[in-house]
Amino acid sequence: MIRNFLILIFLIFISCNDSLIRNNRQEVVRDIENYIKANDIDQAVEILKYELQNDIDDYNLNVLYSICLYKQSYYQSCLLLTEKLIEDSENFSKTPELVKKDLLFYNLNCAIKTDKYDNFEKNFKIYDSFKSEPVDEVKISIIKAVHDIRSSKYLEAVEDIVSVLKKYKINDEITSNLLYLKAIALFNAKRYDSTLETISTLTETELKNGEVYLTKELLDKLVSVAEDDFISSYRQLIINNYKNLESFTSDLSFSGKINRSINLLDPQDVSISLDTKFDDLSALTLIKILPDYNKTSVVFGSNDSIVISNTRYDKINNNLNFSIVNKNFNSEKNFLTPPDGVGIKSFSWRKNESNIDFSILFDGDYEVTFENLSDYFEKNRNASDRHQLLLSVYLPVDESPDNLLISHEDDKFTIVLDPGHGGDDPGAMSVMKKPDGSRYTEKEMNLLFCRELKEELERIGYRVFLTRDRDIYPSLPERNRIAQKRNANMFISIHMNSTSTRHKKKWQTDAYAGAELIIRKSIGEMPSFINKEEISKEEWLKERKQAMKEHYKLSEILSETIQSCLKKPFNQKRKMIKKNLAIFSGMNIPHALIEAGYIINNDNLNYFLNEDGRKDLYKGIIKGIEKYRKSSN
Repeated sequence: MIRNFLILIFLIFISCNDSLIRNNRQEVVRDIENYIKANDIDQAVEILKYELQNDIDDYNLNVLYSICLYKQSYYQSCLLLTEKLIEDSENFSKTPELVKKDLLFYNLNCAIKTDKYDNFEKNFKIYDSFKSEPVDEVKISIIKAVHDIRSSKYLEAVEDIVSVLKKYKINDEITSNLLYLKAIALFNAKRYDSTLETISTLTETELKNGEVYLTKELLDKLVSVAEDDFISSYRQLIINNYKNLESFTSDLSFSGKINRSINLLDPQDVSISLDTKFDDLSALTLIKILPDYNKTSVVFGSNDSIVISNTRYDKINNNLNFSIVNKNFNSEKNFLTPPDGVGIKSFSWRKNESNIDFSILFDGDYEVTFENLSDYFEKNRNASDRHQLLLSVYLPVDESPDNLLISHEDDKFTIVLDPGHGGDDPGAMSVMKKPDGSRYTEKEMNLLFCRELKEELERIGYRVFLTRDRDIYPSLPERNRIAQKRNANMFISIHMNSTSTRHKKKWQTDAYAGAELIIRKSIGEMPSFINKEEISKEEWLKERKQAMKEHYKLSEILSETIQSCLKKPFNQKRKMIKKNLAIFSGMNIPHALIEAGYIINNDNLNYFLNEDGRKDLYKGIIKGIEKYRKSSN
């Protein structure tokens, strides 16, 4: 009797305890849900981790954890967890339909963001079967559009987006998301007119900060790849779009970046240039401010080398002072007014007995470097500014958020193409004139070659960057720095050739036709921009010696393959020329400099003004790259 009574008491205790556990678990779940609704994800995760230690397989807790992972942008972890939850057919079938849709939505988005599509089609069909309300169809359309863009089905994505925008009344936030996706799809389809039209519609809607950043990045990309005629036709519309974007942000740093983009489209000549005699070595002949996206350059020019002293950088007040010694500058002005957004508030100087003292006030604490530029290969010997001092002001660079302009292609072979010359350095000039009476410049031909070659290389799977994508002059060390920054596997500089006027009578003969490779004779110095804490000089020297071997090997192969692809008489074999080019000084990856042909030879120039001739050149370069890579495996 007593024994039965004790058993009954024990069963009642167990039953009550189970009820208490269930009630407690329900309260915990409610707390977690409330934290998620309040967007206090860290607190929700802290509770979830504690509870999952006691019951790691609890389905409902794992559903909540997957939501937190998504909101924390842990897309890989969220993808794995949601796939596990969806594949648990017993529990998934018992889950409310709304929760099922959320799980599938997170799973599909994570698959897109991580480029992992193993179960995408299967889960997309399940998700598509649940659509019962307009919001579901809109969500599905967004997922499908993003997937189509990732799968290079750009115009299909545009059709889906246009259909949804016409069919449903959608709030401003979703509308802006759809317009952004449409612009991305059109951009990738190279429908640049329609891309700009869509961006213009987008910038007239109320954008949030993240959307402003993404839209600016897309607009920057459009400007960088569009032809000059496109920019000329739509310059003011593009500038208006930038100004609209600026009106949506209170971030002064980002506003500065927008102003720099506008400056590049509508450059102001912020400079003082003085004519001096060729043999006047004491004169400073040029001071010029050159804005770029993430860097502002100040160039000082002279007939002779420029030496600085007394450099003082007050980082508390963001003020840089320095002197240029033994120079005069006969200008009535003693200041320049920098354009908006370049990081410089004021720029002034004063002359003392033998020096010129400069004072520059920045609007932030920036990294600043000085570099002497005097490489004769890139500058005309007779130019009054052939000796230059470059002051570089490095402005803050934001990490790009995950978006559809960023492809996950870190494993691709990366090539940096360098269009030689640019900006105030035209390079060699043609004899032949354009219809408007001007001459063809080497800098414009080099840029044409590199832009088109970039497209050809990307089409067959390479990842390609340019050292310049418009008419600017990056310094020679800066071109080297770009290759390092992009973690490039190869660097190729492309030029057109010329020769002394002493041989002018022979310029139109076959003696001055055909491609030529320039190779460097010496190792050079360790570049100043390399972080000496990450790599010692001994390690760098070992890498540099190996890079020199690869430099000779790559140059020999390109010399052979380019010659084999060009038509007569431009396919004649030419010796490789040795010059100690500053651009290659210290470079530690395989590199080559191609003189594609002679710009002073009318037939050679006409060959490359024809698209077929340029394609022959690209075929030869690509053939050489492929041959080099096979021989190096």
